[in-house]
Amino acid sequence: MTDTPSTTYGTPPRFAWLPTDTLVVDERYQRSITKDGWKRIRKMAAAFAWQKFGVLLVSEGDRIGDHAVFDGQHRLETARLLKLPEVPCIIVDAPDLAAQAVAFKGVNKDRIGVTRVNIFWADHAAGVPQAVAIKELCDACGVVISRVGTGRQKPGHTVALAAIEACMALDEESLRQGLRALVTAQGEAENAFRSATIKALTRLHAMNPGKVEQERLVRILADLDLDDEIDEARIAAKSFRGKTEIALQMRLTRAYNKNLGADRRLEEPRL
Repeated sequence: MTDTPSTTYGTPPRFAWLPTDTLVVDERYQRSITKDGWKRIRKMAAAFAWQKFGVLLVSEGDRIGDHAVFDGQHRLETARLLKLPEVPCIIVDAPDLAAQAVAFKGVNKDRIGVTRVNIFWADHAAGVPQAVAIKELCDACGVVISRVGTGRQKPGHTVALAAIEACMALDEESLRQGLRALVTAQGEAENAFRSATIKALTRLHAMNPGKVEQERLVRILADLDLDDEIDEARIAAKSFRGKTEIALQMRLTRAYNKNLGADRRLEEPRL
């Protein structure tokens, strides 16, 4: 029996009381605290007890002595609100941004309240190729990947990461064309970059390679209320037991084909 810790599972963590002013939260892969989050923090502070505080999970100190917190952001702010000089921490071996993002994802991926967007930004910070590729594609098309995973999205912002990933696998160039058309037509509209719309436009281009007249498509999209279009598509899809994005693609295709000669018309999908 050896007293030397096994290295199979990495470096064992250690416990320490750390000054609150040396603890930082990296918003490159973690979400900012919301209005509801601050309400929760104030409630925690009002009923504070060490028995309920637990420990924060943090990285080893960097060159200036700061420790990245990847589990316990709300408890840290509670401690600061109470002006506690130190808090109990478990220090793990995560010496750089990528390692810290991996640790954050590992701790939080199965928890309620940690969204796909949070996991995406952790993957991106860790250099996961798929996340990097999605970010590069969205940047090139003028689409902003939101850091807020719920509620209506600001103009040009999206949280439709699963849809974008699926469309990249289907036809990346068609996805690019669809996103660029949407940016041009609806870039100033709230909540325009939803899953159904992104999938519908990608499918529209993929089914009609080289045939879509982008200027015409942009004019069609600019005249639409996409919230209404998705609602109508959802109703049609439910009636025919189809998919909302295909019903939306059908609506967009019919609007595009109106008053066009047969040689310029796009192929319609089937529900």
